[in-house]
Amino acid sequence: MKILTIVKKILFFNLLEDAPELRILDLSWNMIRDYDIRPICNSLKNNQSLERLDLMMNGLGNQGAILIANMLSNNDTLIELDLSNNRIEKDGADIFASKLEMNRRLKKLWFGNNNIGTFGSLVLLKAIDHIKSQVEYLNIENVLINDDFLDLYTQINQYIRPLEVIHGGIRGKLGRSHSTVSGFTIMDDIDLRYLDTKSLHAMFQRDPFKILARMAKEGGYDFPKALKQWDIEEHGHLTYSIYVTDFPTAVKDAGITLDKTLHFILWNYLKKIAKKGSVSYLQFITPLPKLNIKKPIKKKSKSTNIKK
Repeated sequence: MKILTIVKKILFFNLLEDAPELRILDLSWNMIRDYDIRPICNSLKNNQSLERLDLMMNGLGNQGAILIANMLSNNDTLIELDLSNNRIEKDGADIFASKLEMNRRLKKLWFGNNNIGTFGSLVLLKAIDHIKSQVEYLNIENVLINDDFLDLYTQINQYIRPLEVIHGGIRGKLGRSHSTVSGFTIMDDIDLRYLDTKSLHAMFQRDPFKILARMAKEGGYDFPKALKQWDIEEHGHLTYSIYVTDFPTAVKDAGITLDKTLHFILWNYLKKIAKKGSVSYLQFITPLPKLNIKKPIKKKSKSTNIKK
């Protein structure tokens, strides 16, 4: 969408109020500033149909974020909101979060590439932790998180609802950070016990199950036994599948210790590969078991003898 002229803007704002079929509104890359967003927000307050609003790459700043937040606190239709790349800082994120916790409809929020720091990422997560919130996806790409964020994230996933988070890395207590996306390759000849924490996290990110299997083998843990204890049995037989919610418990029962970052990566991976709430653990079983698969019985065709 090109930059709107003044006349077109007036017509556009009127249209927003009286557009019962409007579901998606893409205003990204429009150089919309805080003074431009005010009439848009006023118009959207009366709109009862909009479900997705994309305001990416507009330079709204803190004031723009606050105006959007005020609109959001009274909105009952918006499901997805993209405010990434908008020059929003931690003060703007703080006020936005205070309004976000009042919204009962929003499910997906993009807030990445804004200069909100670990403070901003945490206040957003605290808003999502509110009892009214329904947010299940938070994208804060290129924004750092910290240990407090990880603790709260774990609690939300365990006790409130599943939540997927995309972030820019984890800042530890020493002030060092590392990204969740890495170019590390998984080398079979490296002893994981002698790896530094950053390298282990990077390798785990690439293939959590493969690294888990190696951690169990190198540590002498009977991980398959622990997994079988939580197997989803059918008619008394193992299915070699386990519920996603039980998988971290099986890891703990086996004696494998994961720090907060590894637990965070594993949980996101499990949700990604899960089918109907469960995952297969066959790759941890060596040798592979013989599955009890009943072969279909071929019916014998009746032959007819023709006498000459």
